[in-house]
Amino acid sequence: MGRWSETSADILVPGDIISIKLGDIIPADIVLLGGDPVHVDQSALTGESLPVTKKSGDKVLSGSICKQGEIEAVVVATGVRTFLGKAADLVHSTHQVGHFQKLQWKPSNSAFLGDGASTQQQHYGRFLSSRQIVAR
Repeated sequence: MGRWSETSADILVPGDIISIKLGDIIPADIVLLGGDPVHVDQSALTGESLPVTKKSGDKVLSGSICKQGEIEAVVVATGVRTFLGKAADLVHSTHQVGHFQKLQWKPSNSAFLGDGASTQQQHYGRFLSSRQIVAR
């Protein structure tokens, strides 16, 4: 039988057993083992405004935060194989220019000055200080 030890999250591999407690940031996608239910904040991943209750057998995503309780879990995915890792990889691999990016680089007829005034200067999606405009 093994002993508990504290270790760096970057050496976790699927199959490792970890202990989760109040305040812990979940380091990998995990499946909860036996124990009392825990409350987990997944708002950064799912947009849910309140913590959700997770019980034995439930999957908890990397990046979630334990808000109440303590339980053991088995690691099922790490790094780019996690839900968060796959989402980040999708965003990184896209080559489409989004609407905001198009607007950001579209020339406009006014620049915003540091003092709130505006002038008829060309700029490309940047806020220019009055010093930058005078120097042009």
